[in-house]
Amino acid sequence: MKKLKSVAVVILVCLFSINAFAWGKRGHEIVGSLSAQLLAEEHRGAEFLKNHTFDMGYYNNVPDIIWKSDPETYKKEFFQHFIDMEEFENVKEWSSDKAAFFKNHPEITDKAGKSWWRIQGLNNELEKITAKLLNQKISSSAKSAVNTSPK
Repeated sequence: MKKLKSVAVVILVCLFSINAFAWGKRGHEIVGSLSAQLLAEEHRGAEFLKNHTFDMGYYNNVPDIIWKSDPETYKKEFFQHFIDMEEFENVKEWSSDKAAFFKNHPEITDKAGKSWWRIQGLNNELEKITAKLLNQKISSSAKSAVNTSPK
C-alpha cells in the first residue's frame, strides 16, 4: 500500500505542477512504467503489469503523439484524455452511462474532461475479453481432459 501511495503522490505532483507540462514524452513514460511496476509488486497475480512495464510507459504517450498528429482525431479524443475534478465538485450522483450523466448535468461541458468514462469503458471491454479468453481456456482444458481420459 505504501508503494501505491508513493505512485499517487508522484502522479499528483506531476498533474498539479506548473512544470508538469515540461515532462512531455519522458514524463508520461516514467509515470506509466513506474505505476505498472509498483502495482505489480504490490498485487499478486499482476504478472501482466510486471511483464509490460515498458508497454505501459510507451502507450501513455499515445494521446500526445498519435492523437495530436491528426487534428480531427485530436478534436475527438482530447476530452477523453483528462478529467478536471473541480468541474464535478457539486455532482452528488455519478452515472456510469456517460450520455445519461451529461444529460442530467448540462452545466458540465466537454472542457471538464471525460477520462473517467473512457477508462470505465476500456475496463468493461477488458473484462469481456478476459471472460471470453478464460472461457476458451476452460473449454480447451475440458476437451483435453476428455481426450486424455483412460478408456
